[in-house]
Amino acid sequence: MSSFELISKKLFGKNVWDEFPFESEKVDLQGWNGEHPSLALLNKSFDFRIIVDVGVWKGQSTIMLAKNLRDNGIPGVVLAVDTFLGGS
Repeated sequence: MSSFELISKKLFGKNVWDEFPFESEKVDLQGWNGEHPSLALLNKSFDFRIIVDVGVWKGQSTIMLAKNLRDNGIPGVVLAVDTFLGGS
């Protein structure tokens, strides 16, 4: 069982993406330094299995971290945490 499957099952009792309505043409991927080279260095320097990205806004850094896991062959998962309240 992958890290994602294990965490998703423990947190939600199911794969949270099974019913997610993906609409890739509507993706507005932005972030504050979400593509900064230091994110790639983190993944290459350590063998992380679980990464928690806090304050994800529109997910740019989350996607970057997940791609780095994939590209480095690390079977990990990125947990995105945000209140989704903006500046409130």
